[in-house]
Amino acid sequence: MKKLSAAAAALLAASTALASGDSGTSGVNEMSLTGAQFGMMVGALVGLGVVIWLVAKVANK
Repeated sequence: MKKLSAAAAALLAASTALASGDSGTSGVNEMSLTGAQFGMMVGALVGLGVVIWLVAKVANK
């Protein structure tokens, strides 16, 4: 029941923000992303995947 209440509160807050005209993503258009930054993000995701794979491999022994 607590999860349902928390979900309802989050939904209410989101709908209130949208109704007020503030979606929270207005600054995204002003952000610049260079190729190096994108490469670092992709590298971090690949690295995280390798770490998860290694942990799963060690945990199954």
